Amino acid sequence: MYVVSGYRLQHINPESYTRRAYIGETSMRQRIRRLEERCDALQQERLPLQEMKEEIQRVLTLEALSQPAEEYMSWKKEIDEIQKKEREKRQIQEEMKKLQDGEVSALKAQKEDLLRQQAQLKQELEELIGKISESRGNAQRNQNFYQTVETELQDRQKEFHEDPQKEEGFRAIWIRSVL
Repeated sequence: MYVVSGYRLQHINPESYTRRAYIGETSMRQRIRRLEERCDALQQERLPLQEMKEEIQRVLTLEALSQPAEEYMSWKKEIDEIQKKEREKRQIQEEMKKLQDGEVSALKAQKEDLLRQQAQLKQELEELIGKISESRGNAQRNQNFYQTVETELQDRQKEFHEDPQKEEGFRAIWIRSVL
């Protein structure tokens, strides 16, 4: 809307005669209601902005990063790889434990076999020791018998007197029996 005032045309702001206009108590209530609605709308817009501001302030209080972002990303990747490697390490340790348990059982079986063989060899050794002591006893008895017979033979040889006639007769009998 335009008003002519003197020689000049002037534009009138529509808010001046709608929202800001004071025409009685009703318009005042409407204006208060509109201002409250506007206040609520601004409050609704302010809350996310306030949260964003607090988040920005929190981030600004954090320590500044001295390295480029790629460096930190590579560190994160390495950390993830470490976790993966730890899982692999645990799996390998479990497999090693299973293998060791298997080897331990095999070694235990081998030990039992060796103990059994050792017991058998001990028994054979004891039998051989028994036979050796028996043989020594027999050898001792044989030696004692030999000494007794030797002594007896020497005694008899001392008592024996050689007779040449009997010797000739014995040789003649012996020669006939051989031929």
